[in-house]
Amino acid sequence: MEAGGSQRGISPTLRQSGIGLMLLASGGILIWFIAWLSNFSFGGRSYRVTFLFPNVGGMMVGTRVGYRGVRIGQVTAITPEPEGVAVEVEISPADRLIPSNSLIEAIQSGLVGETTIDITPLQALPVGGIKEPPLSPNCNGEVIICNGSRLQGQSALNVNTLIRSLLRISNLVSDPDMVAGFRSFTQRAANALGGLDRFSGEATTALSEVRRSGTLGKLNSGMRSLESLPQVSGSLDRLSSDLSGVGGLSQEATTLLRSLQGSGGLRNLDATLVEARKTLLLVGQTTEELRVFLAANQNRLIATLDSIKTTSDRLQTTLAALDPILTQVQKSQIIENLNTISANAVKLSENLGNFTAYLSDPATVVTLQQLLDSSRAAFVNLQKITSDVDEITGNPQLRQEIIRLIQGLSRLVSSSEQLQQEFAQGQAMTRMAAQIATIAPNPAANTPEKDAKKPESK
Repeated sequence: MEAGGSQRGISPTLRQSGIGLMLLASGGILIWFIAWLSNFSFGGRSYRVTFLFPNVGGMMVGTRVGYRGVRIGQVTAITPEPEGVAVEVEISPADRLIPSNSLIEAIQSGLVGETTIDITPLQALPVGGIKEPPLSPNCNGEVIICNGSRLQGQSALNVNTLIRSLLRISNLVSDPDMVAGFRSFTQRAANALGGLDRFSGEATTALSEVRRSGTLGKLNSGMRSLESLPQVSGSLDRLSSDLSGVGGLSQEATTLLRSLQGSGGLRNLDATLVEARKTLLLVGQTTEELRVFLAANQNRLIATLDSIKTTSDRLQTTLAALDPILTQVQKSQIIENLNTISANAVKLSENLGNFTAYLSDPATVVTLQQLLDSSRAAFVNLQKITSDVDEITGNPQLRQEIIRLIQGLSRLVSSSEQLQQEFAQGQAMTRMAAQIATIAPNPAANTPEKDAKKPESK
């Protein structure tokens, strides 16, 4: 009876203590799990920012927000708007300073294309530091991102769009008209390079002939002879002035002859003087005719001389411009360059000819078509796999069911731990009861022995 009473007095206390501890532990684990799911941090504050994206590309509430690759928050709300999609994010801690001039991208990573938001600053913060934090009413939104700021973001590269673009490219490349056009273009390019090669050869031959014949030296001599035209015009001017002075000279000669006749010292020379007078008269008449001619054609002569001077100036300018070219031709630099260009053109034409022949091969065309067909099939399969994965991972109901499954597993683990503790307590109580039964005396066994001893004493 004492053993049974002690067992009934200890078991409820231990059982209640164990149940209470298990309840407290289960409650703590549940609270920690809920806080982990909601990204709750004890004693921490955060601020909210809105990013505008043209397309979110599978983004959902709880999407990771990173700063230089480090997680700093998550998406709390997604609101479609006429000009795009407004994504509200929560950034923690509240003293996290992010420059307003930052690149905000929605990127996809992983095999399933999980979308995340990554912030990359484009400039550093001022050296003096920021006095007002993001939660301050006086926060400068032009320097850092403040609470309630709205910033423009860039959409992620959509895998489905990329696949569709690659399919369009493959269809365009596999088009027979496109292949025929490219083949025609390569043929024309080869013909054009061949013509360029022939032209370079002819130009090289012509320059060699010009260099051997000395035509350039003759041209240079002719240009230099034209430089003497201003001297010829000056000589003509002096000749006209000399001819104008011949009239005065004839008058002086006539006066001299008259003085000699009056003196009577030269009567023997009358015939000679008569002939001289006739000659002087002829010279005077010629001089008068020349004067009349010069007076009548003075404007024309002046215009002709001006034209000759202008032409000489232009020829001098042309010669000055041709001197470097003549020097380069004499040094054969142009010839060497043309030879190099012709050699490169020949090589390029040969390469294009080989490439054209390779493309013209029916086996090559068949191989390219098979490669494009295989790529198209692979892209279609990849698109199907991506769509299936998006349907699985982007279902909110499936996410809630996974959360409930995790919660049920946690409760199952708690119940199994409780059963193990109760089983261990039961075993401990059984061993304790056995030990108590072994130590305590048995009253039923002691009574017959006392009765047997009484008759003997009598």
